[in-house]
Amino acid sequence: MRILNILQCGGFGGIEKSCIELCIAMKNQNIDVAILVLGGDDSLRVLAEKNQIRYRHLKLKSQYDIRIIYRLYKNIFETKPTHIIQFGHFFLCQLSLLLMNNKKLLYIHSIHKDDRSLIKFKILYLLSFFTFKNILFCSEYIKKEAVSICPIISNKSDVLHNIVNIKNITKNENDTIFIGGAGHLIKEKRFDIFFLIAKNIIQQKKYECRFIIAGDGPYRAELEKQIQKNNLKNYFEFLGWKEEMEDFYKKIDIFLFHSDGDAMGRVMLEAAAHGIPVIGSVTKGGVKEVLGKSGAGTIIDSHDISTLTDKIVELMDDKNLRKVTGIRCREAVKIINNPTIILNKIKSYLN
Repeated sequence: MRILNILQCGGFGGIEKSCIELCIAMKNQNIDVAILVLGGDDSLRVLAEKNQIRYRHLKLKSQYDIRIIYRLYKNIFETKPTHIIQFGHFFLCQLSLLLMNNKKLLYIHSIHKDDRSLIKFKILYLLSFFTFKNILFCSEYIKKEAVSICPIISNKSDVLHNIVNIKNITKNENDTIFIGGAGHLIKEKRFDIFFLIAKNIIQQKKYECRFIIAGDGPYRAELEKQIQKNNLKNYFEFLGWKEEMEDFYKKIDIFLFHSDGDAMGRVMLEAAAHGIPVIGSVTKGGVKEVLGKSGAGTIIDSHDISTLTDKIVELMDDKNLRKVTGIRCREAVKIINNPTIILNKIKSYLN
């Protein structure tokens, strides 16, 4: 079995990391895997090479670059994969794959935005129906969205949660409580909520605490401006994009996440896998399929700053509660995002 995994870009985002983790799991079972990136960022190359995964970047300027057809055919002819997994929708890529005989899967990791996008997605899913053997979704939430947009794909659709490996880490013990956030610093990720909650906690003058953000993006400048304006610079630390997140997770005591739309929110699952209690608000998304139940963190549907602040303060006040909640978060991820179960499931599709 030789599997080619196709990505739109090679950054450090959730989709790309999910692809890497899947490739590592396959490689550990002696499956020949490779990653083909169409264009955009090339940061993922470092992780691929570190894990000895074959990697190629086509350096295309956009997913609508007509050269994709020739380059994709050329790459597939040279590497001769038996199976292809495409991560996300790319119209010209799907059109190119339509005429290829390889067994093909489409793996979706994104919500379907607003009503203006529905016609576009309906066309893409109609094309996907004829191109792919199965269409997989990283959460039940986005699967339901997709089937409501294009009911014809229903019998080809299923949920395949992301692989997340459980980590045993030794926490840095100190009196300061570190609260972390991570992700792409864009408006949709709502780091403004993160800031307002931090401001609430700092103003209580009750806790020795610090707030750490891993990630980068266009909203960082605005966030730093608000921090400076409120004289809170000493309470915040920006790490930028990190190839490896272990030191970040080892340092933080609570993970805080907010988004206007996330199919799953991989960084929340990663934090939970490290035994870190997760508090989050996601207005559209499927993370509650894994976290937020039976004491495994708190996930709410609205950006209610008062409720979120209270939940964090509750954890800050009780070290044992932090530990118990972190264990429950880890167990939830261990059950649902189990690499062996997920890999066996995807192999059954490929076969």
